[in-house]
Amino acid sequence: MGNSAQFEGSWIWKVKILPRIQSFVWLCLHNSIGVKDCLLTRGIVLENSCPLCHSTNESILHALRDCEVVKLIWSQLGVHDVDNFFFERDIQEWLKVNSTNNKLTGQLHIPWSILFLFAVWLIWKCRNHMVFRSLGPNPHLAKEIVQRAFEYNFCAAPAKEPIVKIVRPIRWSKPEAGWLKLNTDGSSLGNPGLAGGGGLIRNDEGV
Repeated sequence: MGNSAQFEGSWIWKVKILPRIQSFVWLCLHNSIGVKDCLLTRGIVLENSCPLCHSTNESILHALRDCEVVKLIWSQLGVHDVDNFFFERDIQEWLKVNSTNNKLTGQLHIPWSILFLFAVWLIWKCRNHMVFRSLGPNPHLAKEIVQRAFEYNFCAAPAKEPIVKIVRPIRWSKPEAGWLKLNTDGSSLGNPGLAGGGGLIRNDEGV
């Protein structure tokens, strides 16, 4: 309970990704997903070995990153070109650093943050299929992650419109010959409030 006061995870709600993935990462930050380490602390299971590799305890980091069944996926996604300390960070730092890294990766130039978050989500779903449905590893999982991330980035990610600066000279421009121009302006002190306005009529010679 002492660490709960130091929890810093509100950044996840600022990341542009699907709400269900945001919620999943939020649960990971709170150590509240159904890996055996979490279940053991709640008295739901009696042992906490990884059901896939059986080599060590199944923590959140093990299930999503360190399990031998999963490491190959991260290598296929090109993690070594993005984060040299990827396999060394703790759960809090690992999730934050990678979820906020917008470096473009791969031939499709997908922001790493989007690719990483889809990878975490789909690795978790695939893990559950293997554990609870007795399915084998998905040999095309890395490709599926890239496709889903690319689709989201292309269709759903907020577009960044280029900033175009237009310089408009603020000066009087004369009307065509034979015409008069009426320029007006006004202002108010609040709404409602005192207001005033005025105008000026001039011909093409400025008279």
